[in-house]
Amino acid sequence: MKIQFITDIEGHLSYLKRQIENSEVLEFASDGSLDFKSDDGYFVFGGDVCDRGEDITVTKLLLALKEKYPDRVI
Repeated sequence: MKIQFITDIEGHLSYLKRQIENSEVLEFASDGSLDFKSDDGYFVFGGDVCDRGEDITVTKLLLALKEKYPDRVI
């Protein structure tokens, strides 16, 4: 089992992209959405998704991932 923990994205898409590029758990799918690299991964988001940023793309990506994998995204 692998777990990815991210917090304090603050609406900065570039920060999220860097985290995903270095992740062993998550990746960007061909359609631009977030997806798991394998069936044994979990994602934990620690908060502060959009406190300072101006782009709601981060929020949309995280909500779509939670919707797709409700038991693997916390």
